[in-house]
Amino acid sequence: LNENVVLTINNKEYAFEANSNYTLPINLDAGNYEAYVLFNGSINYNSVNKGASFTVSRSDVNIDLFVSNSTYGEETIVNTYLADLKGNLINESLKLEIDGNSYDIISNSMIALPLVLNASTYSANVSFEGNSNFNPNFKLIEFSIDKITPNLTLNISDISYGNYIQADIKLTGINNFELNENVILSIYNKKYSVKGEYYWKGKQ
Repeated sequence: LNENVVLTINNKEYAFEANSNYTLPINLDAGNYEAYVLFNGSINYNSVNKGASFTVSRSDVNIDLFVSNSTYGEETIVNTYLADLKGNLINESLKLEIDGNSYDIISNSMIALPLVLNASTYSANVSFEGNSNFNPNFKLIEFSIDKITPNLTLNISDISYGNYIQADIKLTGINNFELNENVILSIYNKKYSVKGEYYWKGKQ
Protein backbone atom coordinates (compact mmCIF):
# COMPACT_ATOMS: atom_id res chain seq x y z
CA LEU A 1 0.00 0.00 0.00
CA ASN A 2 1.44 3.33 -0.97
CA GLU A 3 -0.04 5.18 1.96
CA ASN A 4 1.43 7.76 4.30
CA VAL A 5 2.68 6.60 7.67
CA VAL A 6 4.02 8.52 10.67
CA LEU A 7 7.26 7.46 12.33
CA THR A 8 7.90 8.62 15.90
CA ILE A 9 11.43 8.54 17.35
CA ASN A 10 12.61 10.42 20.42
CA ASN A 11 9.27 12.30 20.60
CA LYS A 12 9.63 13.63 17.06
CA GLU A 13 7.36 12.66 14.18
CA TYR A 14 8.34 12.05 10.57
CA ALA A 15 5.77 11.47 7.80
CA PHE A 16 6.65 9.50 4.68
CA GLU A 17 5.23 6.99 2.25
CA ALA A 18 5.05 3.33 3.29
CA ASN A 19 7.08 0.68 1.47
CA SER A 20 10.01 3.07 0.86
CA ASN A 21 13.39 3.71 2.41
CA TYR A 22 13.45 6.74 4.67
CA THR A 23 16.49 8.49 6.09
CA LEU A 24 16.07 10.56 9.22
CA PRO A 25 17.00 14.21 8.64
CA ILE A 26 18.92 14.33 11.97
CA ASN A 27 21.82 12.49 13.62
CA LEU A 28 20.78 10.71 16.77
CA ASP A 29 23.14 10.63 19.72
CA ALA A 30 24.48 7.23 20.73
CA GLY A 31 21.96 5.38 22.86
CA ASN A 32 18.94 3.06 22.90
CA TYR A 33 15.74 4.18 21.20
CA GLU A 34 12.13 3.11 20.66
CA ALA A 35 10.54 3.71 17.26
CA TYR A 36 6.82 3.66 16.52
CA VAL A 37 5.18 3.73 13.10
CA LEU A 38 1.48 4.58 12.70
CA PHE A 39 -0.88 4.08 9.75
CA ASN A 40 -4.00 6.15 10.35
CA GLY A 41 -6.15 3.96 8.11
CA SER A 42 -8.07 4.65 4.92
CA ILE A 43 -11.43 3.89 3.37
CA ASN A 44 -10.62 0.20 3.20
CA TYR A 45 -8.06 -0.31 5.95
CA ASN A 46 -8.14 0.17 9.70
CA SER A 47 -5.43 2.12 11.49
CA VAL A 48 -2.50 0.12 12.82
CA ASN A 49 0.75 0.85 14.66
CA LYS A 50 3.94 -1.03 15.35
CA GLY A 51 6.90 -0.47 17.67
CA ALA A 52 10.54 -1.57 17.55
CA SER A 53 13.74 -0.82 19.47
CA PHE A 54 17.16 -0.03 18.02
CA THR A 55 20.58 1.12 19.19
CA VAL A 56 22.87 3.88 17.95
CA SER A 57 26.43 2.87 18.87
CA ARG A 58 29.35 5.17 19.54
CA SER A 59 31.52 5.80 16.47
CA ASP A 60 35.26 5.38 16.06
CA VAL A 61 37.45 8.40 15.37
CA ASN A 62 40.62 9.11 13.44
CA ILE A 63 43.31 10.83 15.49
CA ASP A 64 46.72 12.06 14.41
CA LEU A 65 49.66 13.97 15.85
CA PHE A 66 52.41 15.93 14.13
CA VAL A 67 55.44 17.28 16.03
CA SER A 68 58.12 19.28 14.26
CA ASN A 69 61.67 17.94 14.25
CA SER A 70 63.65 20.96 15.33
CA THR A 71 66.99 22.12 16.68
CA TYR A 72 67.80 22.86 20.32
CA GLY A 73 66.62 26.37 21.18
CA GLU A 74 63.84 26.42 18.60
CA GLU A 75 60.13 26.17 19.38
CA THR A 76 58.61 22.70 19.22
CA ILE A 77 55.38 22.96 17.21
CA VAL A 78 52.56 20.46 17.77
CA ASN A 79 49.57 19.90 15.46
CA THR A 80 46.66 17.62 16.30
CA TYR A 81 43.86 16.12 14.22
CA LEU A 82 40.59 14.53 15.35
CA ALA A 83 37.73 13.63 13.00
CA ASP A 84 34.95 11.12 12.53
CA LEU A 85 35.24 8.38 9.93
CA LYS A 86 33.64 10.67 7.34
CA GLY A 87 36.31 13.31 7.85
CA ASN A 88 34.19 15.74 9.83
CA LEU A 89 36.39 17.56 12.35
CA ILE A 90 35.65 16.99 16.04
CA ASN A 91 36.68 19.76 18.41
CA GLU A 92 37.28 18.14 21.78
CA SER A 93 39.83 18.21 24.58
CA LEU A 94 42.92 16.05 24.10
CA LYS A 95 45.76 15.11 26.45
CA LEU A 96 49.30 15.51 25.11
CA GLU A 97 52.21 13.84 26.94
CA ILE A 98 55.86 14.60 26.14
CA ASP A 99 58.92 13.92 28.32
CA GLY A 100 56.87 13.37 31.47
CA ASN A 101 54.88 16.57 31.01
CA SER A 102 51.14 16.60 30.30
CA TYR A 103 49.21 19.30 28.44
CA ASP A 104 45.47 19.74 27.91
CA ILE A 105 44.90 20.97 24.36
CA ILE A 106 42.05 21.34 21.87
CA SER A 107 41.95 19.05 18.85
CA ASN A 108 42.63 20.36 15.35
CA SER A 109 44.85 23.13 16.66
CA MET A 110 48.52 24.12 16.57
CA ILE A 111 50.51 24.98 19.69
CA ALA A 112 54.11 25.68 20.63
CA LEU A 113 55.36 23.80 23.69
CA PRO A 114 55.93 26.21 26.61
CA LEU A 115 59.44 24.88 27.26
CA VAL A 116 62.70 24.27 25.42
CA LEU A 117 63.51 20.57 25.02
CA ASN A 118 67.07 19.32 25.24
CA ALA A 119 68.58 17.67 22.19
CA SER A 120 67.32 14.07 22.15
CA THR A 121 64.70 11.72 20.68
CA TYR A 122 61.29 11.92 22.35
CA SER A 123 58.00 10.04 22.37
CA ALA A 124 54.82 12.07 22.10
CA ASN A 125 51.39 10.66 22.87
CA VAL A 126 48.05 12.35 22.27
CA SER A 127 44.85 10.74 23.56
CA PHE A 128 41.13 11.35 23.25
CA GLU A 129 39.18 9.90 26.17
CA GLY A 130 35.97 9.64 24.14
CA ASN A 131 32.52 11.06 24.85
CA SER A 132 28.89 10.02 24.61
CA ASN A 133 29.08 9.65 20.81
CA PHE A 134 32.70 8.72 20.04
CA ASN A 135 35.05 5.99 21.21
CA PRO A 136 38.46 6.83 22.72
CA ASN A 137 41.63 6.69 20.65
CA PHE A 138 45.28 7.71 20.82
CA LYS A 139 48.37 8.27 18.66
CA LEU A 140 52.00 7.72 19.66
CA ILE A 141 54.90 9.10 17.61
CA GLU A 142 58.60 9.90 17.96
CA PHE A 143 60.37 13.13 17.09
CA SER A 144 63.88 14.52 17.46
CA ILE A 145 65.52 17.68 18.73
CA ASP A 146 68.92 18.08 17.10
CA LYS A 147 72.03 19.57 18.66
CA ILE A 148 73.26 22.97 17.53
CA THR A 149 76.83 24.04 16.89
CA PRO A 150 78.01 26.61 19.46
CA ASN A 151 80.18 29.58 18.65
CA LEU A 152 83.81 29.14 19.67
CA THR A 153 86.38 31.94 19.42
CA LEU A 154 90.06 31.87 20.26
CA ASN A 155 92.31 34.91 20.48
CA ILE A 156 96.02 34.65 21.30
CA SER A 157 98.29 37.68 21.39
CA ASP A 158 101.83 37.65 20.10
CA ILE A 159 104.43 37.51 22.88
CA SER A 160 108.14 37.70 23.37
CA TYR A 161 110.16 34.59 24.16
CA GLY A 162 109.98 33.59 27.79
CA ASN A 163 106.66 35.30 28.48
CA TYR A 164 103.37 33.61 29.26
CA ILE A 165 100.92 32.80 26.48
CA GLN A 166 97.47 34.24 27.15
CA ALA A 167 94.52 32.60 25.38
CA ASP A 168 91.13 34.30 25.31
CA ILE A 169 88.58 31.50 24.75
CA LYS A 170 84.87 32.19 24.40
CA LEU A 171 82.16 29.52 23.97
CA THR A 172 78.55 30.69 23.47
CA GLY A 173 75.27 29.00 22.64
CA ILE A 174 71.80 30.22 21.76
CA ASN A 175 71.09 33.89 22.35
CA ASN A 176 74.84 34.37 22.82
CA PHE A 177 74.60 32.66 26.21
CA GLU A 178 78.04 31.88 27.62
CA LEU A 179 78.60 28.14 28.09
CA ASN A 180 80.65 27.00 31.07
CA GLU A 181 81.87 23.84 29.36
CA ASN A 182 85.29 22.25 28.99
CA VAL A 183 87.25 22.87 25.81
CA ILE A 184 90.61 21.45 24.77
CA LEU A 185 93.33 23.92 23.85
CA SER A 186 96.19 22.46 21.81
CA ILE A 187 99.51 24.33 21.50
CA TYR A 188 102.61 22.77 20.00
CA ASN A 189 101.26 19.20 20.40
CA LYS A 190 100.35 19.81 24.02
CA LYS A 191 96.72 19.75 25.17
CA TYR A 192 95.20 21.80 27.99
CA SER A 193 91.66 21.40 29.37
CA VAL A 194 90.06 24.79 30.07
CA LYS A 195 86.58 26.28 30.43
CA GLY A 196 84.75 28.46 27.93
CA GLU A 197 85.16 32.22 28.46
CA TYR A 198 88.57 31.76 30.05
CA TYR A 199 91.85 33.60 30.12
CA TRP A 200 94.59 30.97 30.11
CA LYS A 201 98.24 31.65 30.80
CA GLY A 202 100.96 29.21 30.02
CA LYS A 203 104.68 29.64 29.53
CA GLN A 204 105.91 28.09 26.29
